[in-house]
Amino acid sequence: MAHNQKKPPSSASPPAATNHDSAAHRAHATRLRILETAERMFADRGYLHTSIRDISRLARCNLAAVNYHFGSKEKLYEQVFRQLLKHMRDQRIAAIQTAMGDDADRPRLENLLRRFAEVFLGQLDHDECNEHKLMKLLMREWTESCLPQDLFAREVVIPVKTELQRALQTVCPALSDDRAQLCIHSLIGQLTHAIQIRCILGSAGRHQVPIPDMPTLMEHIIVFTTAGIRHYLDVSSLPDGTKS
Repeated sequence: MAHNQKKPPSSASPPAATNHDSAAHRAHATRLRILETAERMFADRGYLHTSIRDISRLARCNLAAVNYHFGSKEKLYEQVFRQLLKHMRDQRIAAIQTAMGDDADRPRLENLLRRFAEVFLGQLDHDECNEHKLMKLLMREWTESCLPQDLFAREVVIPVKTELQRALQTVCPALSDDRAQLCIHSLIGQLTHAIQIRCILGSAGRHQVPIPDMPTLMEHIIVFTTAGIRHYLDVSSLPDGTKS
């Protein structure tokens, strides 16, 4: 008597699913290619002198693909910045949190400032500043002002400032909100200037206007800011709030 033999289950995926996955993979690859190309071109040429046609040609896709994934040149430009700013924000917040965890019992002010300064300068500084993509994008945007006015504040400034102020007042509980905010503005202003002056002068200008190397500048900023914060703490501890 013959027995019916069951066929082993097929391991192959249904063709429709395979085609769908392949199409999704191609679409994702195209989107990444457009973003990378746009990022490079916006840094090199600026927003105003970069066209969607140029981006699509170098990204090896058609104009419809750019519009499909991003909607417009304006939205593509905004997405390029959102991606970079998110990375910047996450790194800065992680540095603050790492500093607070280094010595959980009693986090040190100098360590907090150093961790933050190292990441801040590391994100934007480069020996050949004109070759640094992020700094070039930021410098062009400061000139052209094509992004929504509150984008940088929402994506980076507010969340980082909030986290840094929380950490600073944990390390220095006597520091008032107003003074903590002033200290943060001063710190970021010094760090930003340390980067911008190198970009503005360039390698040739640095021979005419000597500038300390970045580690020396960073150490000075940390020492200077630490002393300023401790002065505020000394003042606030006096009965009349003034330094004798």
